Amino acid sequence: MGNSNLVVVEGYQITEYLKNRWFDLKPLIYDTLTDGWKGGMDAHLTLQTATNQQLARLVSAYVLGFIDPSTPYGTLLFNEFNRLRPTLAIETPCVEWDEELNQWMVWLRLRSSDEAYKNEYEVGGSGWNGHPETFEDVATRTFGKKFGVPVTLQTILWPSSFPNQEERGSYFHLVCPVKFDIRPEVKGVDIIRVPVNQLPENTVEHHREIIIPAAAAYAKNRALYEAGLFMQQLALGQKHLGENGQAFDQETAKLVVAAALKLKQPQTPMGTDMYNAFAPHATNISCEGVCLRQAGDGHVEVFLTEHPFYPGKLVGMGQVVRAGEDYTDTLDRLREKEFGVPTVFKYVGERHYPKGERGHFLCRIYLSSCEGEPKTKGGWYRAFSLPENVESGHAEMINHALVVYTTSLNAPW
Repeated sequence: MGNSNLVVVEGYQITEYLKNRWFDLKPLIYDTLTDGWKGGMDAHLTLQTATNQQLARLVSAYVLGFIDPSTPYGTLLFNEFNRLRPTLAIETPCVEWDEELNQWMVWLRLRSSDEAYKNEYEVGGSGWNGHPETFEDVATRTFGKKFGVPVTLQTILWPSSFPNQEERGSYFHLVCPVKFDIRPEVKGVDIIRVPVNQLPENTVEHHREIIIPAAAAYAKNRALYEAGLFMQQLALGQKHLGENGQAFDQETAKLVVAAALKLKQPQTPMGTDMYNAFAPHATNISCEGVCLRQAGDGHVEVFLTEHPFYPGKLVGMGQVVRAGEDYTDTLDRLREKEFGVPTVFKYVGERHYPKGERGHFLCRIYLSSCEGEPKTKGGWYRAFSLPENVESGHAEMINHALVVYTTSLNAPW
């Protein structure tokens, strides 16, 4: 033998070091050499798959122990891995807005003739080598090699991450948009910047169909996506809430609320749940209808009802002024939704509650005279001896309206 470091085992030349390691640490490989080496490994050389799979697995497992997992695998080893198990690929599209062209653009790189998907355009990506490499490391490695630029990783688009069966094996793609810190340029590599809706015909299919559309949608709706991601993290306990149910990260919480509010038309009703959550954060103006009448026995009565925000308490009827409304609009809604019968309103003053239980309110008080019974479920109570469970702010407004009413018992006005 020309190389003194080689020894013969069962007719094959291997290194002395590897032989000793095999014999010391992997007796089963040694025991199987006579029966399996020639039949199994010779078949592997011609058929690409060893007939003795037990031996093939043992040899592969042992040899892999010599590889540092933090180093690149190289194309040959990487492709063999892909045959055996899905590869986690980090796809890193860079989509950005072009002010002059007034459209979204994406950076693409033409793959070389010795790569998979040869001579097709891609967004850039790479397989994850595993711990301790982070996704940021993958993005940096990918773009340093393929685009020649440092990048900033933005987030992982989990709903757009997907499995894909390719010629070179099975992949699970994580779509992670990035931002280029400088203009990309690599000598001898065709790098282009094109509108996301005008991709070259020779763009890698799953990049065209899934990765680029997802990245473009994320770029257009980034605030909304990140708001949803923040809410998801709170729901799963990945971010924490205080005992009062409010987020510790108040700056992000404000951005989340802002993104969500843009989805709602300002002129449409908030609904009870939304308004109860919104009211403490705003200065609210309401039109309160204090409905009084003189009963047959001469007593003055007030119509009271219940409200879900004040369980166990009695309140009057009222409506909050909505965006774009004037007071007449609000009173028309109050007449239609709560009184349900012809009603005349007379403004008699206001009360200001900056620290009310429901939030900051400026309440405009209206004496209300209606024809018949209000449609809202409730009842008539003596106004000068209110029940103890009348909400305190409403009790003040009733007393204020009583002063005006008792000096003008010839209502309606």
